[in-house]
Amino acid sequence: MLCGSMFLPSELAAEAAAMPFAEARRGRVLETTATPPAAEGQRPSERNPGQAVLDKLTARESEVLTLVSRGLNNKLVARELGLSEHTIKLHMHHILRKLGVSNRTGASMWYFAQSK
Repeated sequence: MLCGSMFLPSELAAEAAAMPFAEARRGRVLETTATPPAAEGQRPSERNPGQAVLDKLTARESEVLTLVSRGLNNKLVARELGLSEHTIKLHMHHILRKLGVSNRTGASMWYFAQSK
């Protein structure tokens, strides 16, 4: 099974995929906003190809993606951000299109791959 950027046996992949959610249930939050220091003479998108895609997301889409990647469903994301569930669905549609993935699991995997 593909887990992030590597293949793992399915029993390990399921465990690895569940770890961020287990940590969240324990009240621990995975901090994923750290950005590596800029390489001299390079634009942000050259340092990290995914950064160019991330830059296309609006601030609200980034917030939604962060919460979805922490395991929240649309209803909980809507409650957290004070928006309607319909608005969250629209944001998710735009996020999936911009990231080139077909579902929220793919978006979460993309998000965690970029946060390394």
